[in-house]
Amino acid sequence: MLILLVFLGTLLEGELSMLILGSVHFSRGGSFVLFVCAAWLGAYLGDWFWFVRGQNQQDQPASNPFWKRWLKRWLHKMEEFRPLVNRFPLFSLTFLRYQMYLRAWGCSYLGRTGFARPQFLRLNALACLFWALGISLIAYYVAQLYQSIQGLLDEILSRNI
Repeated sequence: MLILLVFLGTLLEGELSMLILGSVHFSRGGSFVLFVCAAWLGAYLGDWFWFVRGQNQQDQPASNPFWKRWLKRWLHKMEEFRPLVNRFPLFSLTFLRYQMYLRAWGCSYLGRTGFARPQFLRLNALACLFWALGISLIAYYVAQLYQSIQGLLDEILSRNI
């Protein structure tokens, strides 16, 4: 059940869901590989969704005036980032993954810029793997830390009683 929740949580911005669910999963002795695979698959499919959405809306402006202004400003700012994306695509994808709440916008931006689909799929697979491994290792460490603190507290409480 936790693995399904990890998959669903990583379809969108999944860092917090991975940390919370990973801590619970690993404290129960869950499989690290299964956890990373679920996180990778959810993140990969989520990024693919946002990339395709960006490609489909390439020539369509936002209908709401507020969003239209905001999107125009945001796309203008992201144009400064474009030479870096073209020169270092794997670095750019990995960088966008670790920027909280920029993952969906970054993938959508790459879709809008005409980034090649095969290149996005290939590089995003690596970026998702780095991301899933990194966050999973942090969650594993948090679970180990929690178990150590719980063991120390149990020992202290058993001595005082």
